[in-house]
Amino acid sequence: MTKTIAWVAGALIAAGALIWGALWWQARITQDAAPPPVAQAPAPEPPAPVPAAPKIEYPIEPAQDAPQITLDASDAPLSDAFAHLFKGNRLPEFVQPMNLIRHIVATVDNLPREKASPRLLPVRPTAGAFSTINAGESVVIAPDNSARYAPVIAAVQAVDTSCLVSTACTAAMTGA
Repeated sequence: MTKTIAWVAGALIAAGALIWGALWWQARITQDAAPPPVAQAPAPEPPAPVPAAPKIEYPIEPAQDAPQITLDASDAPLSDAFAHLFKGNRLPEFVQPMNLIRHIVATVDNLPREKASPRLLPVRPTAGAFSTINAGESVVIAPDNSARYAPVIAAVQAVDTSCLVSTACTAAMTGA
């Protein structure tokens, strides 16, 4: 019977130790799970001073009474303005007369791309076919091929450059 009492006492001591260990462990977990104290955020730094805007040396003042033209109604005034630059006052036949601003914008937008749709270009393709001749075992550009570009060269040479760079011409072209 003393062996039985020893076993029971040992079992009670072991159970007590297990219960005490479990309670101690639970208390430790609860302490560790408690949120850490909230640190105070440092005061925000004052914003950096905004640099002053650079001085514009030659400001361009908009015309006060300049007529506002919508994009849909811009073909005629723009064609007239471009034709004013050419001696003879007519728009060259290789320039697209309809939706010219849209074609120019599409061309600028397509500059970084590998391909652009020819129908969106502000100029029409050069008339005639690209011509070549055989020169021995090589194929070279035919001498008469440059004649295809004669209207374009003539139009560019007809630009009134003094008018193009003068403020008076710009004002006349815009109706200001």
